[in-house]
Amino acid sequence: RFIRMSARLVEVEGNLKSTITGAAQATASGRIRTTDVLTGSQLTPGDIVRQMRDNINGAGGSGALDDMARLIVKNKEVGGGARGIMRITEGATRNMDYVNEIWINALLSGPRTHLINGLSNTAQMILMPTERVMGGIRTRDKQQIVEGARTFAGLAQSLRDSFRMARLAFKDGHNLLAPEAAILEANGNDIRAIRSNSRNVLTRGAVNSIGTAIRLPSRFLAAGDEFFKQMTYRAILYAELVGEANELVGGGQLTRDGVAQYVADRMQTAFAGDGSARSIRHLDQAREATFTQPLPGAQGEANGVTRLSRGVQNLTNQHPALKLILPFVRTPTNILRAWGQRTPVLNRLSKSLNADLTSGDPRRVAAARGKMMTGNILWGSALLAAYQGNMTGGGPRDPALRQRMMETGWRPYSFVVREDDGSVKYVEYSRMDPFAVTIGIAADIAEIGGQIGEA
Repeated sequence: RFIRMSARLVEVEGNLKSTITGAAQATASGRIRTTDVLTGSQLTPGDIVRQMRDNINGAGGSGALDDMARLIVKNKEVGGGARGIMRITEGATRNMDYVNEIWINALLSGPRTHLINGLSNTAQMILMPTERVMGGIRTRDKQQIVEGARTFAGLAQSLRDSFRMARLAFKDGHNLLAPEAAILEANGNDIRAIRSNSRNVLTRGAVNSIGTAIRLPSRFLAAGDEFFKQMTYRAILYAELVGEANELVGGGQLTRDGVAQYVADRMQTAFAGDGSARSIRHLDQAREATFTQPLPGAQGEANGVTRLSRGVQNLTNQHPALKLILPFVRTPTNILRAWGQRTPVLNRLSKSLNADLTSGDPRRVAAARGKMMTGNILWGSALLAAYQGNMTGGGPRDPALRQRMMETGWRPYSFVVREDDGSVKYVEYSRMDPFAVTIGIAADIAEIGGQIGEA
């Protein structure tokens, strides 16, 4: 054991210079940003560390780095070089990878899944600038009101480019704006187990065609995710850049005719050559719009629920069989976080929301205040609608009574739509995330209150 540890020490020492050089190259290439791409100001050490942590988490977490270190040592033992790597990884693809690829894509195969996902992302994308305006009103900050309103114009401006990038994401099968964020949360790489590098053209073509067909649902999901990320990222950039340009016009540093070109030029600098985002702050908001924020694992950045979710996500990546039970962890956790930030009293326990409120950044403060106002309005409206009988909750627990109600057309967790002819139609809301939780709890409270009143 001592000899083995000594060998590792020598290996690390011998590669230290290469590691330092690699880190410098990563920074120089733009994968680790040290300045804000728009303002040119130096990023805080916390922002830089967070980028590094996100990249590590996107690659599968610290456990993946440990595995890589063991792989390097093992490669040295078997002779090193590419052949050594091939000998180590030969046969590493497990049957579970095939099962998970088929299983997860089967879960995503229904058109209704993609429709609901699109509606949820649309609602969140529209809600975020609305909350910015509301927060600006609450804090009496005219600039936040104007920027929030201008974001809607940015959404319209971004439509064509966002569709174009979504098509590319569908073609490539992965995200472009945030390439490190795997849709299927599989150690930073989407599952592509069903593929072949066979020298036999027919075999290779047949296997790869089958794999491509099976992955269609996840490719559609990646395209949808890319579309909404691009829309949000570009719209927020547009709103801020137009504001900057107007200030320059007011100061005589830019002509009114030069505003469009100024915005276009600065917008272009916000994207790397591979199409990935270069502005961390705006990418974070784009991730929030699609519920794909990386799950923080650091003690100071996350509450107990988020840290637990991060642990579960790492566990499902380390033991792929668990994905049959928990195929997705990140998105449900972020939906729960979004709901918590918009729930009175509970939102005071949100570390990220409290950090925004006390940040001193007018944009973050306005967005946080807007979330709290949205929560108050949503909860109040949901409770009122529930008590007026305009939506249903979970219904009775008695199976016989529940069955009789179902036979009349009644449906749980649905809006009640009364037609002109007196008939009633039920429209399900149970998957309208992140609002469904609030509406459902409000409806259950109303039903329980009615049962208590009848008792």
